[in-house]
Amino acid sequence: MKSVFQIGLFKFSLSCADAQLAETVGNVFAPASEPTTPNENIDLEELSTNEDGQYLADPLDLLIDKIIDLSYAKHQGFIYLDAAVLVHPKGAASMIVGRSYSGKTTSALSLCLSKGWKLLSEDISYIEPTRGRFLTVVCPLSIRQPTWQLIETQLNIRRRSLVADRWLHCPDLFVKNIDLHLNQIENIFFLSSNASQNGIAFSTEQIQPVTALHQALPTSNLLRAPHTIPFFSANIENSRCFSIQGGNLKERVDFINATV
Repeated sequence: MKSVFQIGLFKFSLSCADAQLAETVGNVFAPASEPTTPNENIDLEELSTNEDGQYLADPLDLLIDKIIDLSYAKHQGFIYLDAAVLVHPKGAASMIVGRSYSGKTTSALSLCLSKGWKLLSEDISYIEPTRGRFLTVVCPLSIRQPTWQLIETQLNIRRRSLVADRWLHCPDLFVKNIDLHLNQIENIFFLSSNASQNGIAFSTEQIQPVTALHQALPTSNLLRAPHTIPFFSANIENSRCFSIQGGNLKERVDFINATV
């Protein structure tokens, strides 16, 4: 019987004539939370070739990337944000919002490794549009070696091994058996500048929820479904919201951890 893997609601199995490749790819993804039938079987050989039938230059990296991309299409109807949702060791839930290369993944991973936080989701977070419940999305993190070097240097954290020099398999960093809703998010942090940028002084500002809503719009699909905007706004009205500019990774991590 084939193994079944899961990213959010997307449950899939893998097939490939190259058993070693299938095993390597499978080892990156979390198994389904309970015995189930997959929504889809992914043919890795088909996925690792281009339109002309030629094999991709770096198939392992791209296969993982493509499988994650496939999962996005399986969550139609959900509100989504470019955000990481995390839970503090004492139970408080926070959200870190930021576009690609804002330092969102680096900050979230650093909070987990240095401060004991846990992830509910990372990179993309999905919210049920009626109940406001977050989906748990256990997924490999995209971390490059320079990012590990940054974490090591600033936070003195020993690096972990990466698959295809990019993907971090880290199911131990995800929280399990939690029912979390948008209105339970105590703090929302908006990252405006990349943590690795030099010459930009570290600064923070507490902002009103209405300002936070406007900052969330370009990082979400809210504008594509305008009826969800009042729902989202009402559910963050009691959250403390902060804008974070510049600085280095340690400054950001220390601020987020101390604020909670």
